[in-house]
Amino acid sequence: MLIEAGQAAVEAAKQGGQGTATIIGLVILIVSNVGIWLDKFVQMSRNKAARQEAEAREAEAKAAAAAGKPGTNGHAQYILPHSLTLERHEGEIKALRDSSSKLERENREDHGKIFTKLDELKTIVLTGEAPPGGPN
Repeated sequence: MLIEAGQAAVEAAKQGGQGTATIIGLVILIVSNVGIWLDKFVQMSRNKAARQEAEAREAEAKAAAAAGKPGTNGHAQYILPHSLTLERHEGEIKALRDSSSKLERENREDHGKIFTKLDELKTIVLTGEAPPGGPN
């Protein structure tokens, strides 16, 4: 189908008197489209293989759980590998710790500024004159 379309485009360009530049452009366009289609096909195949592998691992875990690893009250436990979930949670915890430490640092800096201003106001109220260095 693609070869026929390419040949038809070449024949149309020859008959129209467009020249070799048009023919080369059409051939490049067709080849690039075929490359894009092949790339998408390969990606779909990889995604399908990864999905099938994940389903197979889940089925194995369900079968192992159903094989009779008794849990509490005699019920079988459904156990899946949780390494990816644990990694995600560890990343979230690290991000929360970083965020809270940044917030604490900014809070300390703001408190320092507030207490400095309060001391300046106290000096102005008690002495009636501006503190050395002038108002900020």
